[in-house]
Order: sequence, then structure tokens, then C-alpha cells
Amino acid sequence: MLGGTLLSLLVAMCGCFEPKFESPQLVAQPAAKQQTETETPGPETPEPGLEPTMPAEAPIEEPKSQDAIIYRTDFTDATPGWDEVVKLINTPTPDGFRAYVQYVEDKANQEATVDQLLAKAKKDNLPFFFVIDAETIDKEEHPVLVVDASEEPGRTFRVIPSEMWGVENNLSVANMDWEDFADHLDDDGVYRGF
Repeated sequence: MLGGTLLSLLVAMCGCFEPKFESPQLVAQPAAKQQTETETPGPETPEPGLEPTMPAEAPIEEPKSQDAIIYRTDFTDATPGWDEVVKLINTPTPDGFRAYVQYVEDKANQEATVDQLLAKAKKDNLPFFFVIDAETIDKEEHPVLVVDASEEPGRTFRVIPSEMWGVENNLSVANMDWEDFADHLDDDGVYRGF
């Protein structure tokens, strides 16, 4: 209430500020009757024309996930290699940073090529995506493939799981460009940090 009083005082003193708040107002008609002690409580059914009403608004839709997509294309190692890579990706850094990702484990993607996955990514308007393939599972550092799906579709590099957070976080919000990471790849084409 103090804030409202100060605001009113400010408006009265200088006349230079007039807030314009418009919020939906819940409109309800008075109850038609009160429940007596002998009536059993039940679902309330207001009389016609006495229901609470809200101003018409656009329907609220469930937002789609903003997480980056990781396609799994290697299903030969049933669980151990996959589980290890997922654990590494999901482990936050000591400073609490992590990659925000959504895993797509569809066996229809078994051994899918970058071009095949690009077609799916374009349909879903993905700017980039990650791939956990046989190389990711088999190599000791588990380098995950990163694929550009917007500026130069199909260009790739690999990133070790502990550095995925930087790639995902920065490419997702366009804080950094593809080249910022590509310029810092080691000779084997893997990004291991700046």
C-alpha cells in the first residue's frame, strides 16, 4: 500500500506520471442462493448467466522446448557407452554451467547421415544440432558431432562433452557464431575449449 500512496503523491505533485495498467478483470455475478446446513456440498453449478467470465484472450499454447537436439545414430552399444556420454553431457561444470539438450533416441535414425538429419532439422527449424554417433561412443573423449543447420547447412565440428555447454549456450542465443568455435578447433577437428 505504501507504494500506491507514494505513487498517488507523485501524481498529485507533478502531474507528470499517470500509470496505465490494463489487466483482465474477473467479472462475477452475485450468488443466487446460499448453501444451507441441510444441503450437501457438491459441485457448484451457477445459474445460467451468473458464471464468472474473463475477457476473450488468445488460447495459451504449450511452448516447445528450447533445448538443443541431440540425435542418437548409434545403437550398437546397447547401454554402457551411451549412458557414459549422456552422463558426461549432463554433468554441470564446477561453475554450474551445463548444456540444455533434448535427446532423440529413435532407432529409425540408426546410422543416419548428416544430410538425412539436416532434412529433419530444417523441418523443425533448428539452427544447429548435435549427433551422438559411433565415433562419439567409440573414442575415449566421446567427441559429439555439432552440425550447422542454418548458415552453412552441413558444416560440422566435434566437441568434447565437458565443453558442450559453451557451444550450446552460445549458439542457442546467438551470443557467439559458428566461427568462434571453429577457429579454436584442435588439429583433429575437436573443440576442447578456448
